[in-house]
Amino acid sequence: MNRPVIQESDYIEFLLAAQRAFDCVSAAQTQPEALQSVAHDAYTRLLTRRPLDPEALWNEAQLVVGTAVQKGGLLILDDTTLDKPYAQKMELVSRHWSGKHKRVVWGINLLSLVWTHTGTGETMPVVVPCDFRVYDINSDSNGIHHTKNDHFCALLQRAKERGFAPEYVAFDSWYSGLSNLKLLRGLDYRFLTRLKSNRLVNPDKSGLVEVSTLAAPPEGLVVHLKGFGLVRLFQHATPDGQLEHWATNDLLMTAHKWRELARSCWRIESYHRGLKQCCGVERAQVRSATGQKNHLLLCLRAFLRLEANRLKTGLSWYQAKANLLLDAIKSARTKHCFALTPTA
Repeated sequence: MNRPVIQESDYIEFLLAAQRAFDCVSAAQTQPEALQSVAHDAYTRLLTRRPLDPEALWNEAQLVVGTAVQKGGLLILDDTTLDKPYAQKMELVSRHWSGKHKRVVWGINLLSLVWTHTGTGETMPVVVPCDFRVYDINSDSNGIHHTKNDHFCALLQRAKERGFAPEYVAFDSWYSGLSNLKLLRGLDYRFLTRLKSNRLVNPDKSGLVEVSTLAAPPEGLVVHLKGFGLVRLFQHATPDGQLEHWATNDLLMTAHKWRELARSCWRIESYHRGLKQCCGVERAQVRSATGQKNHLLLCLRAFLRLEANRLKTGLSWYQAKANLLLDAIKSARTKHCFALTPTA
């Protein structure tokens, strides 16, 4: 069988350069005329003919920061909803809560495992996507339905197999169920998570109460979390008047360390924003689940290139993306592509 003309790197380069349209037809139009012409559906076949190897993401992630990605640092696990408001026949699309819209919307739910530094003093913190999963409300080909918590466990178990030894694992209250916390304890991982306001704890051996009824001191409060064991509880008032409850199984964690880690956790939100605005992760116009998953994988690999460029040059993801367009405009002006010529 002949080797495909279009490779994964071609699609990744298209994702990096594209500004608005991220469909396969637009990708085919970017092929240089001097090179061998490609079929109009070559990029579509790249996405849909077979599942791409997800290990490629991890292999490239190691190239960005080397073995440092495995030792120390902070592993953050969170999900985001990719908006698909008009997708009526697209696989993987279902209803999910969107933090952007503050309501349930149609979209694809993407779970990401990101590695970053634990401190906030670095002038250029690294944000490296290491693994991902796609939540599908339907069963897979084997008739098994995987929940978000199943994906959470699979991501962390895979991280352990790859030799990750982070200082902490951070995640939000959705994943703070007892089974997940016990898994982390079994993997010998320290965690930092938020708790829902109705979680039951025993602060003074007098009985269980909801965390929302407690007033933890600034240095934190050691309490017994029902079904799990001792955790240190921190509380934080948000600008909108809400009270957040943070818990960790590191009973010696200081308030300064907790604030530092809490600020670092927000880097995954910046990552999600950059992935959507710079890599077109929401804009794949393919219907099949295989095509969507392949697009997501290649978008994450495209983001890794932006991150590697940021670490090398100091340019933000957005500026690097804009520079590609500026260079194209400069080239067009140099060649006088749009010069007016007199008509007969």
